[in-house]
Amino acid sequence: MKTEDEVKYVEIVYRGIFQKRLAKYIAEGIVYTAREMGKPALSFGRYGDSPERNGVPAKYYVGIGNGIGEEDLIGYSTRVEPDLVDVIVVLDDTLLKGVESWAWQGVQPINLKLKANGTMIVTSTKRMDELVKMVPKKDFEWTFGVIKTEPSFSGLWAFKDDLTMEKVWGAIAKLRPDIIDIDHLVKYVSKKQSSDKRISAVKEAFSSV
Repeated sequence: MKTEDEVKYVEIVYRGIFQKRLAKYIAEGIVYTAREMGKPALSFGRYGDSPERNGVPAKYYVGIGNGIGEEDLIGYSTRVEPDLVDVIVVLDDTLLKGVESWAWQGVQPINLKLKANGTMIVTSTKRMDELVKMVPKKDFEWTFGVIKTEPSFSGLWAFKDDLTMEKVWGAIAKLRPDIIDIDHLVKYVSKKQSSDKRISAVKEAFSSV
């Protein structure tokens, strides 16, 4: 089995500082739900994004093992960032135009690392046809999902608990049940405070994305 078959990666692209905690909490939720499913999972920030700067694009990753142990998963994930990813979550639709994290690197396409048959999910109130125009074409099929919500921003030490993370989890469960499925996701969310409204947000995104 190839490495790309043994590990599935989720890439979360966000605005530094303003969406730091949101990205971190989304990643943690995916990890805990995957573990509920009996899969090894871990999350990590991209090497080089620290210290973060206000608004500068940054990335968080989740690695989920498929038929391998946690030790091997850690070994695969000890890198600056994965070569390819299965899912890309974009927390600000303006990032669809490209990401320039470091000046020497130049602007990189938002879907640069997306695998064939991969999935990209964005939070946006724009129409699908508007968003598609912003994303570079790929020479393979992939899935594009939109969560109809305003981008969520807060601060370094603050977290705006506006149910964005629950909506992202629900969208992933709908489009990529091989990453996390809805039953285990609801089980995880039900353990949180104010679980009823959180589960409702998960199910709303699951049905509407």
